[in-house]
Amino acid sequence: MLHYSLDNRVVPGRARAGWVTWRPIPQVGRMDGLEAWECTFFRNEGTRTSSDLVREATDVIYRAWGWPPRDGFITAVGVDQTAHRRSRRHHPGWCFVCAGWLSSGERGGKAWLSAPPPERLAQRPSRRRAGEP
Repeated sequence: MLHYSLDNRVVPGRARAGWVTWRPIPQVGRMDGLEAWECTFFRNEGTRTSSDLVREATDVIYRAWGWPPRDGFITAVGVDQTAHRRSRRHHPGWCFVCAGWLSSGERGGKAWLSAPPPERLAQRPSRRRAGEP
């Protein structure tokens, strides 16, 4: 697992990918007024396909927490921050789209996406790279 310090330096560990999902305390809620869970961090530095990791992590969250709240399960991908790590022919958050997430446009320099409902996620076939088990 990769661990990040407060100044965003990577402290290497054994895993090559990381995922964080934030679920606000219901009595407090989110500052933006949404009732949603949010993937606040995803990074893949390994050989597995990012869309497979996103699909797997989304499924794990649904299995652990159940059905998402009213506004769903969302994420925001920084347009400028990810430009150097993605293909020029793909939009920000492309690995999320390939995993079944839906784009809801760009706002504030971020591409916003929402996860498919749990039953739709199960219907999506896995996309594997050649040579992956």
